[in-house]
Amino acid sequence: MKRVVAMVTTLLAVGVLAVASPASESGASAAMEEAPTGLYPEHSQFADLEAMALVTGTILTEFHEAPMLAEMVAAGTLPPVDERVPSQPLVVVRTEIGSYGGTLRTAHEGTVTGLVLTVGKFMEEFALSWNPELTETGPNILRGVDVSADATEFTFHMREGMKWSDGEPYNADDYIFMYEADASNPELRPSGLGQLKIGGEMGVPTKIDDYTVKWTFPSPFGYWPMILAQTWQVVALPEHYLSQFHPDYAAKADLDSRIKEEGYEDWVTLWSSKKTWVINENPDMPSIRSWLVLTDGMAPVNRMVRNPYYWKIDLAGNQLPYIDEIESVLVEREAMKLKVIAGEIDYITGELLDLWSAETYALLKEYEEQGNFTVRTSRGAVINIGSINLNLTHADPFYRELFNQKDFRVALSVGIDREEINEVVFRGSAIPAQVGPTYKDEGWSDTYMVYTEYDPDEANRLLDGLGLQWNGDRSARLRPDGQPIKLVALVESWRIGAVEMTEMYAQTWKDLGLDVTVKPMVPGGQNPERDEGRYEIIVGKSYGGSATAPIIDDDELVPYAGGYWAVSNAWAAWVISGGEEGEAPPAELQADVERLWEIVNEFQPEPDAGVREGMLQEVYDINLNHLWTIGGMNQNPDLTFNPYNNNLRNVVGKTYAWQAHVPGAWFYAQ
Repeated sequence: MKRVVAMVTTLLAVGVLAVASPASESGASAAMEEAPTGLYPEHSQFADLEAMALVTGTILTEFHEAPMLAEMVAAGTLPPVDERVPSQPLVVVRTEIGSYGGTLRTAHEGTVTGLVLTVGKFMEEFALSWNPELTETGPNILRGVDVSADATEFTFHMREGMKWSDGEPYNADDYIFMYEADASNPELRPSGLGQLKIGGEMGVPTKIDDYTVKWTFPSPFGYWPMILAQTWQVVALPEHYLSQFHPDYAAKADLDSRIKEEGYEDWVTLWSSKKTWVINENPDMPSIRSWLVLTDGMAPVNRMVRNPYYWKIDLAGNQLPYIDEIESVLVEREAMKLKVIAGEIDYITGELLDLWSAETYALLKEYEEQGNFTVRTSRGAVINIGSINLNLTHADPFYRELFNQKDFRVALSVGIDREEINEVVFRGSAIPAQVGPTYKDEGWSDTYMVYTEYDPDEANRLLDGLGLQWNGDRSARLRPDGQPIKLVALVESWRIGAVEMTEMYAQTWKDLGLDVTVKPMVPGGQNPERDEGRYEIIVGKSYGGSATAPIIDDDELVPYAGGYWAVSNAWAAWVISGGEEGEAPPAELQADVERLWEIVNEFQPEPDAGVREGMLQEVYDINLNHLWTIGGMNQNPDLTFNPYNNNLRNVVGKTYAWQAHVPGAWFYAQ
């Protein structure tokens, strides 16, 4: 069996952090000061006290708590901290042992997206976690996971004594409940839970004991530990609370009465309102997060207070979080920037401040001293913004034949002045590139810059070679029927710089004799035209992939299980159905299309990370060879930025995954 606790056995084995302790000189601090500093000293953790003792030689024998909780213990309204923290808590390692107290000020925008960004991403907990390089998974909710040699069995090791925020046990029964009541319930999920499926079938959990659960899958699922480190779906649900809203657990009369009293249509809508999930925040549902939300997440002022049963501690045995409360005010996005500049926000995600916008980044940097904050950058997803897809199965035979000519796609690519676009739209922060890995990460090469240098002469040569004749005054290229070529480019207006980029595309394409009308669309507005094949050009984004969301999970570079593919939905339907549906690609392309679908199906079962990396590279190579998707600009992955109040300590600097921040370890300097 292989134990997935890489952050203990790998990251911390090669070096851990020297810790300063302003609050007290504990034995833990002294032991850590003798240890060498690792590559990422600001992000380390131990799976439990045993792992900590193995590296540091320090054995913690008692836990400590915030003064506000100590007062509740003294008053008899809360059990002692030793009864609230699990016997083997997760130990968070940061640069300092913090001090308790304070209210963190942030903001939200009153939308589902804002809820996800301010509550979900800030406090969500996953079964496992990533190391900073996103190369290995390690402990989080779980102490570890044993993986069978054939990657069909995964044994979860939970934390004995871990509790929900209301003090009820968090144990194996809650995982079984999650599966039986939710994931496999046909009324809630007719197709099952995707994060539990391999080869179209879900894995099944078995309770071994109160703190051990074994999941068995019908076929190898080597990628599953990575899924466990990034999804809120495969996390236990509180049976003691949610069972009262489920017909398999509650008495029918009681459930019917509750549905009627609360005004719901049926038990499914009642259940959805009571379960905290990605688009719903129910303050009454017990959680295991560091702070507890007291409102629905979209109120004018959202208050979050510390969870007295939180299961993470620091090296000195202090229960996290350090900060008492979080206060999030409802603010429009533009006003958020002003509040940051005024020093009225202590932290906010850059995704609410125009993420990847060099202009917003420069604005915030200008006012750092005035607002007493620092803008810190971290590594984000790889987005190729302004990527171009043509309708390769267009109903018009002329356009179909033209769009399927690689020379035409190359002409469009070299007919774009990306350097000018970079300066005008991105203030020089991006880089011309075809779709692929980020230009700052392993796997990048100059190969991904092929056909990105502006060369109108070459573009014209290629178009001439395709037989596209000019009209008399050389203002337009003509179709065989003598009519000028007129195309429409659909573009989602909300994407940063997308409309401006497309307008600049159209301007330089016009110089090539191609008349392209830009049609901005609301989010998702192009989908009906795409699905029905009623388009010429779609300009959007292509995700370059990352460990947390590889390109296999998207429909941009590979056919997707639902029958979608940015390259061609018709080709996707053809390959997925084995030729029974959709439309066959040209004969010379069919082998590559079939190989992409093979990779989609081989990726998740494969247990070897190196082999999976090879599969991803093959996907890039196939797409780049055909240039089915024309790349625009590779956004700077370091422009994932967040402003932090200068008094906040233990803030993680560069890290790929927002899951790695552990805000519970933040504290305010005295």
